[in-house]
Amino acid sequence: MDILKNSAEASRERERQSAESAYQAGLEEQPDKKGVEFLDIFNPVNVLLVHQERGTVEDPWFAQVIKNKMIRIHGCYGQTTKFDKVFIVGDKAIYDGYNLFYLARIVKITDKTVSFERDNGRIKRLKLYDFINRNLNFTLADAYKHNSQEMNCI
Repeated sequence: MDILKNSAEASRERERQSAESAYQAGLEEQPDKKGVEFLDIFNPVNVLLVHQERGTVEDPWFAQVIKNKMIRIHGCYGQTTKFDKVFIVGDKAIYDGYNLFYLARIVKITDKTVSFERDNGRIKRLKLYDFINRNLNFTLADAYKHNSQEMNCI
């Protein structure tokens, strides 16, 4: 019985280490862009209202787009939680998913869509609303960690 218990503990420890290494890889690949230098870039850029209400709760979502360079998404959800993220062409972001997050590099940003190049070379476009909905609390490190943990359950 002790052998099975030790085996299960060792398996859980391997899963934890795998998820932790995926998390660290995400931190190294795409650092968070919350600094003042990023937000100052967006001062003269028009603010687009992307989403105003969800059911009976108002959740304003905004986007500021510098065409084919970068996008800033900000607003709040769940009445109290605020988000403010910056994505640059070449960054990875979520374009689809259910249990796993499907990640791809951003290749084009416009006032209406964000385009991704998937692994098979095809382009996937998301409307700004869908892009914000999938990436409002996104960090690459957490996405890698989530996928690593989910792969252990599949």
